[in-house]
Amino acid sequence: MAAGGAVVGEAPDGCADAVVVAEAEAEATVGVAATLAALATGVAVAAGVRVLVEVPVVSATVPAGTGAAAVGVPGEESPAQPTRSAERARRPPTIFMPNTRQILAAICAWLSSGRGSSADGTRGGGDVGFGAHPTPPEKPMQYCKVETKGHVAYVTITRPEVFNALHAPANLELNGVWDNFAADDNLWVAVLTGEGDRAFSAGNDLKYTAEMSRLPAEQRPQAGWAAGGFGGLTSRYDLFKPIVARVNGYALGGGLELALACDIMVAADHAEIGLPEPKRGLIAGAMGVHRLPRHIPLKAAMGFMLTGRHIKAQRAYELGLVSEVVPLAELDACVDGYVEDILKCAPLSVRATKEAAMKGLEMTLQAAGEGRYEWELARRKSADAVEGPRAFAEKRTPNWTGA
Repeated sequence: MAAGGAVVGEAPDGCADAVVVAEAEAEATVGVAATLAALATGVAVAAGVRVLVEVPVVSATVPAGTGAAAVGVPGEESPAQPTRSAERARRPPTIFMPNTRQILAAICAWLSSGRGSSADGTRGGGDVGFGAHPTPPEKPMQYCKVETKGHVAYVTITRPEVFNALHAPANLELNGVWDNFAADDNLWVAVLTGEGDRAFSAGNDLKYTAEMSRLPAEQRPQAGWAAGGFGGLTSRYDLFKPIVARVNGYALGGGLELALACDIMVAADHAEIGLPEPKRGLIAGAMGVHRLPRHIPLKAAMGFMLTGRHIKAQRAYELGLVSEVVPLAELDACVDGYVEDILKCAPLSVRATKEAAMKGLEMTLQAAGEGRYEWELARRKSADAVEGPRAFAEKRTPNWTGA
């Protein structure tokens, strides 16, 4: 696929959550901060929204009549309090205070989310501030769906009308999906596939790209990469939870790049994969030109990349690119087998294994062996590291917690 990908646009008109962290000057006094806090609080409270303001005190004493406690600001309650420590005094005060526009935007988001009314019809409250940002209504996903079963996330691209190709909005949506997967401690493994039985993903939606190119420059969405790369995944180098690619048809261009970014690839026997970008005047810029030569012998990789030829599923298996090839009717059972076996392993052990293997590829053998890996350090201190040997000795199934 070509460099490009996700749209990074400005917030849409209308409601938007906004919380600004303003760094006040080091010599700002609590009296000034408290006054500003009171003004902001009064505006928001009038609309039923509570504003949280935190102001670390740096002055020696609090001027009489400006007791911070009066407006809920942490600080001295007596004008005769002693000076704080020198280390604390060196910190500039931080005021978490929205301006008028931001307060109105937060109120708008708060009301539109349905949290503005309680069960009895009265107006409820919402916090705006550090650690208590208003949560906007969750937008229904348009281009993929996510199902969770136990510790497994099943991610399906839902654009079968374009062979599950991805355009800019779909890239952004998937980026959020992988962000959530990475952050959820209860999810240990993911399965990625495409809707239907024709395509895993045909890569970049070139028709959409062509349509955007016909628009005047000022009408085009501001383009850029989703942080995680194509499909939110190809540039995500710090995700060490395992991902299984369920290749149910064509995996071409960015589609193959997505599959290459997964750890295990299981393909239906009718599937075809490849990097045909040069035939479109592009290159496999979402790491395909770098990953494929690392996964199969160089000459074989160059033969496919320089010609844009497709690779049949069986040939991909022979080259070691695909873990297993099965008839379409058996694809789900095969994928489930891998998932079940992964879940039989301690989750931290799985992550430590992936991290060490992937990072070790960039090192000499000796350096890899002597390296320190974050997930391995966590595993050594985990309850699971005790549970595994005990379960073996007691001849029972281990109870993994991932902690």
